[in-house]
Amino acid sequence: MAAAVGNLIRKMQHFSSTHDDPNHHDIVFHLVQIQIELHRLQPNLADAEWKRDVHESRRKTVTHGEKISRWVSTVAVLAAEVEDIILTCDLHLLNMNIGDSTFSELLHYWLFATNDNLTAKIHVFLSRFPQLRTTPVNESRSPQMRETMLFSLENQLEELLFSKIGFVLRVVHEAFVTSWPYRLFWMDFVQLWAQFAERVKEEIAKLNREAFSLQLTGHVEASPPRPVQASRKAILGSIGMLGRTEELKRLEGWLLATEEVDSLTPVVIAVNGEVGIGKTSIAKVIYESLQKHFDCHAWIFVSQNRTRLLLDILRGLLKSLSVAASGNIDAIDEATMKREIRLVLTGKKFLLVLDEIPTQQELEYVKEILPSGCQAKILLTSRSHISGCTHVLALRKLSPQDSFHLFDKRAFLESQNNTFRPSIMVEGKEILETCEGFPLAIATIGGMLSTKQMDAKEWSKVHNMLKEADFISLSYADLHPVLKSCFLYAASFPYQYEIPCKKLKRLWIAEGFVKKRVRTTVEEAASLQLDELIQRNLIQVARVGKDGEVETCRILGPMRVFGVRRSEQDLVSVVHSLGSRAMPERTRRLFLQAERSSSNNNMIAVEKPKLSGLCSLLAFEESKNQIPFKIPASSFKLLCVLELQQVPDDTLPKAVGDLVLLHYLGLRRTRLKELPISLKNLGRLQTLDIRDTSVRDLPPGLEVLNMLKHLLLAGSFSNEVVSVETKIEVLKHLLTLAGVKLTEDIAEQLQHLSQLQKLSVGEVRSNHSKSLSKSIDKMEYLGSLTIKCFPGEKIQILSSTPLDCLEKLRVGGQVENLLDWVRKKNSLKYLYMWDCMLTEDPLSALKDLPNLVVLSLCNAYEGEQIQVDAIGFPKLKKLSILRCKMLKRWTTIKEGALKELETLTIAYCPNLTVLPIGLEKLKSLTSFETTEMPETFIKEARELHSSLPKSSILIRDTSQLFPIRPTPKRFPMSMPVNQMWNPSYLSKREM
Repeated sequence: MAAAVGNLIRKMQHFSSTHDDPNHHDIVFHLVQIQIELHRLQPNLADAEWKRDVHESRRKTVTHGEKISRWVSTVAVLAAEVEDIILTCDLHLLNMNIGDSTFSELLHYWLFATNDNLTAKIHVFLSRFPQLRTTPVNESRSPQMRETMLFSLENQLEELLFSKIGFVLRVVHEAFVTSWPYRLFWMDFVQLWAQFAERVKEEIAKLNREAFSLQLTGHVEASPPRPVQASRKAILGSIGMLGRTEELKRLEGWLLATEEVDSLTPVVIAVNGEVGIGKTSIAKVIYESLQKHFDCHAWIFVSQNRTRLLLDILRGLLKSLSVAASGNIDAIDEATMKREIRLVLTGKKFLLVLDEIPTQQELEYVKEILPSGCQAKILLTSRSHISGCTHVLALRKLSPQDSFHLFDKRAFLESQNNTFRPSIMVEGKEILETCEGFPLAIATIGGMLSTKQMDAKEWSKVHNMLKEADFISLSYADLHPVLKSCFLYAASFPYQYEIPCKKLKRLWIAEGFVKKRVRTTVEEAASLQLDELIQRNLIQVARVGKDGEVETCRILGPMRVFGVRRSEQDLVSVVHSLGSRAMPERTRRLFLQAERSSSNNNMIAVEKPKLSGLCSLLAFEESKNQIPFKIPASSFKLLCVLELQQVPDDTLPKAVGDLVLLHYLGLRRTRLKELPISLKNLGRLQTLDIRDTSVRDLPPGLEVLNMLKHLLLAGSFSNEVVSVETKIEVLKHLLTLAGVKLTEDIAEQLQHLSQLQKLSVGEVRSNHSKSLSKSIDKMEYLGSLTIKCFPGEKIQILSSTPLDCLEKLRVGGQVENLLDWVRKKNSLKYLYMWDCMLTEDPLSALKDLPNLVVLSLCNAYEGEQIQVDAIGFPKLKKLSILRCKMLKRWTTIKEGALKELETLTIAYCPNLTVLPIGLEKLKSLTSFETTEMPETFIKEARELHSSLPKSSILIRDTSQLFPIRPTPKRFPMSMPVNQMWNPSYLSKREM
């Protein structure tokens, strides 16, 4: 509930900062007064939330437990209704001139939470009353007739008002019924607002009095926000699977063993245990470490719907083989998917993880679809026993010693000593006993304590509270309200969904969940908030980039269950899906997604009348065929966030321009071909994402979107670009401009966007060189730059500034003196070059880049020899050399070079016949992949593999894992080796 009230306070603050002109001074003043009262309510609210959790846990009897729960619900309703009114007033002020407004005009824009019949009557009345009141006498039959009609309409509305529909109408009725109907429509709006504010303050005062009678206090206090110096790399300090060494060895032995039994029968290994025991975590660790030993692999969260299960398996297989799907696999039937899966798996070693398998039936179904020649290993996790398994690993609770070590690592994550102080040793052991050896509980409580002072009194308080409710409730109660909002939002994403961190932070900002800190941008503040939730173990890291940055995250099942339930209790958000219960009456944020057992052919039932107060609508890929996309925009007047990724519709209604409060519009991977011109009405839009659509031109007039921060038009690795006729030079808040078609005019305008952090331009021509270089010179904060030349054009980069923030550089096409320019960029971490026709050896030229972790060269070099000198590429972890057709020799890798290299890929280099000498001395190298290389090269690779200690380097030739496709003339650099045949491939890692 603190999250909902915190949201309301931030909405008020945003309203005040947005409407700060003198005309709105009185309105803002009354909002400030309400904020003061809400701040007084918050300590009681935190205590009430905790006592509600204790009451629901039934671990301890709570005095007035039922009444406290009802009190919290009352606060939730009040917060939702007040937020509705504030958003509606905000909408009203955007659409009208407040100096001429009357209450009747305000109601024109009100979205009543009532039945359609009454709403229709009110709207009919209000559509006629103002016009009639202002119509000159000579345009009506007579003054007497006009007064009669006016009196009749007023009586009609009086009846509606007396029915007491909607919170604000009750306020109006009680305040003005004695003077009805003569003063109501001539009351100044500010006076009406003052009456509303007084009524809200009275309600809050009443709640505070009730809190006193319920013995609520402010003793449950949330931790303050983390300090600015929080480091993501400190948060991600490697803790490992403490206490699971033996279990990991057993799983590894079972998965790598050459079975003596009939090879036609897949080996099934089960990991069983209670919730929070670490089943998914240990499966994830073993899956990531051993997948290189298999030809293909897939990790599947098991769905009870067989079509979805097959689809997930097929996608996972294709992804692991680096093969792009031919056509739309969502549209193929079950029989075809079975054939595709069997075709892919025939004759291959295959590792399949089935996470959270619910019943025996799903396992039997998966075993049926595997081909007879497949050497399959199936690793499953389940809370219950699944019969027919070859091996079973029953996870037990951690021993006291292992529990202590895990707790020590988590609670003292940022401590140099990583050890207990004697003053808190007793309290620490008591807390550990309460966790009962469950790794999830230990890690979560330890993460929470890592944000606190090492004080015995504080730790003793945590121990006492753990006796009253579960560890998730305690960890949530300890969060600052702004972090509660962020956690509940992330928990509303689908189960096991990998959430792109960039996207999540942009959504948080759009929702108003990010509290800006001193000397930090709002984007930096969002990163710090994500860091803290990761450190507290409420959000899990899913994927980390080669530079250590978190790319995607997820919510574990127990956290998600808690978050979804809490969100719905407190009217924060609703996760709605096919087969679930009816949508609640008050829905603030709606997350549309398919259930595990849902069918792909049925529509999710969304009730239009319950959308009137909706602030956010997010639809996910799993439910894309079940979303009623054609709901009238009039139902979404208060929307701030609209995410419709992959919704199968090719048109966006022009009425989207009526959503003037919209901050975030996500349309990625939809079938859209054009955007409506009404988009220019969205003056508060911060993010527009149309990547992977068929839109090739932006509508004119978007320069009025002066709050725009992220304009995502096409992927940085895609060949597609979007034409922009807008005067982008006026977009002074723009941080990301990706996928724009470069023209001379655009190149000139970029000089005025010095604040840009990411720039991706395509179809660059030689005559753009001077203007583009001049613009880049002025972008001191630029962290990511992509330049894609028009085919056959050769450009120059004349930039002379060091670009100290530049970490990612992608260059496609011929650039004069490219290596001379790149080698000076010491901040670079990721470098991709394709179709560059370099004549100088790029490895020799770039070896001294101190921070480079990824280097990819595709059709980029026309020379015959490459070499890496001693101490070259000190931090490089991934190197790809692709389609260098003239390359004949890689000289000896000298001692000290490539000392951090983990992954090496060499493919489609027909003249490179021998391996480089010294490859076997790269101690960090774990994966060496080749495709379509000469037979002598492959032979040497196999000989090297046989001579190395077991499992030190996996050398894999993927040439025979899929049918040979023709080589395209041009292809995006983002393609994994075996996707290069498919020119339509688009990078899935672009955020």
